[in-house]
Amino acid sequence: MPLLTSIHGRAFGLDENLATVNNQKRTGTKVAGTSDSTGTTLANNGFVSVTSTTNDGWVLDNPYQGALVTLFINSTSTGVHSISLNNSVGYTTVGTEGSTVTLSGPGASITLYGLSTGAWLPVARSGSSGSAYISS
Repeated sequence: MPLLTSIHGRAFGLDENLATVNNQKRTGTKVAGTSDSTGTTLANNGFVSVTSTTNDGWVLDNPYQGALVTLFINSTSTGVHSISLNNSVGYTTVGTEGSTVTLSGPGASITLYGLSTGAWLPVARSGSSGSAYISS
């Protein structure tokens, strides 16, 4: 399918890396969060991989309304991967608030929806029991 371009030669709906964009922020695949980048800020939209062989931690950028981010482990790591929700909260599946997403075990993932600039709502998770959750 050919790409539509503007009179300036730029592809509509794509950024410089040919990832799709919307009127809020960029969406698309983002692979980040290796053990070398522990403590760095992860993107608040798209697919974000946290991959290392040790127990590491990162910070998730604050949400915007309508943001959708999937955090996942893309390795055979059995370590505990902690993602701080920065200055926002995450609502849990048991009706409480938390500030940290914890992923453990190969293939564990959680998808978060940005309710506002200060709140995430989990909409899907995968992995064994207790391997993808929000806690305080």
